[in-house]
Amino acid sequence: MANRIQKQKGAVVGIAIAVLVVGLAALVGGVILTISQIISLVENVSNGSNFVGNIFGAIGGVILVVCGGIMTAWGIYTLWIGLSVKATKGSIAEDNLSRGTVNGKTCPKCGCTNTPDSVKCTSCGTDL
Repeated sequence: MANRIQKQKGAVVGIAIAVLVVGLAALVGGVILTISQIISLVENVSNGSNFVGNIFGAIGGVILVVCGGIMTAWGIYTLWIGLSVKATKGSIAEDNLSRGTVNGKTCPKCGCTNTPDSVKCTSCGTDL
């Protein structure tokens, strides 16, 4: 069971990396397309040529930039969450993140969180 959960965490990270790469490629491609279409548009307007195709190309480039930006942001966010879950072995409870006690022992008497290898509570001395 634990091995299957670990594979699913790895799949989330893998999908996030793939989306991030595709998003960055779309972002860069959209910027290049937009700039090239604007340059062609300016040249065609000054020559008196047909420039309608350049307008649609520039609009398509802007749409590609927006979609690439959204995919890149989603990829970074998902990668961050996936790596956080993987680093904490799936335990992202508030206590674990704030105190660094992923597998800590809780004292039955005072409720203090101790290190996993503690034998006695560091606060009250009760046997763990």
